Amino acid sequence: MPISAAEMFGLDDLVVESKEWVEGAWHLSMRIQQPRLDSCPECGGRLLANGTRTVEHNDVLLHGSRAVLMTVRQRYRCVACGAGPSEPLPDAFDPDRMMTRRLVDAVSCESVRDTAAAVARRYGIDEKTVRQISAERPEPPDYEADVLVLGIDETKLAGNMRGILVDLEGGRLIDIVQSDHKADIVERLSRLRGLSATKFVCMDMRKSFRAIASESVPGAQAVVDRWHVMRLAGEAMDEVRKKCMRKVEGTGRSQHFFRCRRLLCTNPERLAGRRLAALESVLDEFLLVRAAHEHREAFRRLYACKDRTAAIAEHDRWLQETDKDLEKEFKPLANASRRWQAEIFSWYDCWDAARVATNAGTESMNSRIKKINAAGNGYAFGTLRRRALETLRGGINNETPQKAAA
Repeated sequence: MPISAAEMFGLDDLVVESKEWVEGAWHLSMRIQQPRLDSCPECGGRLLANGTRTVEHNDVLLHGSRAVLMTVRQRYRCVACGAGPSEPLPDAFDPDRMMTRRLVDAVSCESVRDTAAAVARRYGIDEKTVRQISAERPEPPDYEADVLVLGIDETKLAGNMRGILVDLEGGRLIDIVQSDHKADIVERLSRLRGLSATKFVCMDMRKSFRAIASESVPGAQAVVDRWHVMRLAGEAMDEVRKKCMRKVEGTGRSQHFFRCRRLLCTNPERLAGRRLAALESVLDEFLLVRAAHEHREAFRRLYACKDRTAAIAEHDRWLQETDKDLEKEFKPLANASRRWQAEIFSWYDCWDAARVATNAGTESMNSRIKKINAAGNGYAFGTLRRRALETLRGGINNETPQKAAA
């Protein structure tokens, strides 16, 4: 007995005649149940039956496998004008593609999370069709939430440097700006409604970011992220290590000195046992490296001070105590800490107030965006931006699309 497709599959005006497994897909023979044509849609003349034709439409998965709907359509011939209309299809079928409307909706949603190639293989359709359906998705709405802590950064995507804006308190991506130029970022921020609540702007030590913060969010306090400052300290210490390694090159100890780089960059309190003994061995052998290591640790202790005033006093003392043999390597850090002193030590003002004023969330967002880009083997900027906004507006901890298997 024929089963109503509405009862079995949620498809109105269709009846399932048979179901067959063919080459890894379910083929369902369907018959249209709605009233047939009574007159010619062109001239209103009388119609004569002129055979039938079977059309195939892809549908959503059935029992985890592809489904193809084989619909029999009656063909006609108009006695008056000679036109050859066919029996109209129910609304369940998409008028522009050989698939059901619900499959179009499924592809549109899944193309946000998966690559076009993965979605195409899943439903047995062309990859180009998936990209076209994905391109028809509406633009993500503008970010409406209040932004207490704004993160600004730049990263290279689709061949160019792009500006990244992140709501660090909510852990959500605000937008990807087409370029990292000041004018473009300021223009984008001018259209952001939630900036009236912004108290802190986290950034790295880039002059244009400081200008952007003062122009777009004049009432907020600029904060240079701690990680970027300590990276300069680590690079200075590593330059000293390289200088000492060149002195022992060819003596058989250079390789050991090369491998100790990770130990030197690790905070001492995280080392124990053999690793701590290995570090002490290197520091005892090379006194200049020990001096550089202690100087870096002295700078790191600035972030352990009780308040901003104590940290600034400790910073001034650190500058005065720099060894002459280390001045060249630590000069970039010393210059940066002087030029950006207000923004670096704003960390103390925001730590008690927000406890999220760090650009770690922005760096994490950069990594997530690059994973989305790599999953598709390089999207155009517009496609990448739309996919990133739809995926990462839910937060930093949302699932990131994975690269499809070949």
